[in-house]
Amino acid sequence: MSDLKPLHECGHGCRILTRERRCPKHTVGDNERKQYDRQRNKWDPFRALYRTARWQWFKRLVRMEEPICKTCGLHKTEVVDHIVPARVYAASDPEMFYDRKNLQGLCLTCHSEKTRQEMERYGLVSTTGPTRL
Repeated sequence: MSDLKPLHECGHGCRILTRERRCPKHTVGDNERKQYDRQRNKWDPFRALYRTARWQWFKRLVRMEEPICKTCGLHKTEVVDHIVPARVYAASDPEMFYDRKNLQGLCLTCHSEKTRQEMERYGLVSTTGPTRL
């Protein structure tokens, strides 16, 4: 029995307990998502900004200042979110990508729902790959 991995929440944020990285529902399409992410890194100008030391610093800052999700107030902050999507807010000036006033801490569930709504509202192209939300 000691060879079993401990249970933890699905990495997708659906709160289902699993011994794997994601629950069975969210492992479907992993290869397609990986391929999409590789392609997206080539054509999406904002992807590189998420890998900078400056963004990592802002992520730590927001998580320290806002340890609980701003939307539900129940779960820990897992994602640092642009209140107004970066594609809209920082389109004319990439420096706006790092504007602290436009950043908030969210749990994965609230971030997924917010992203889905923004894609509809702003007519944004999916940046999360096939059926990830």
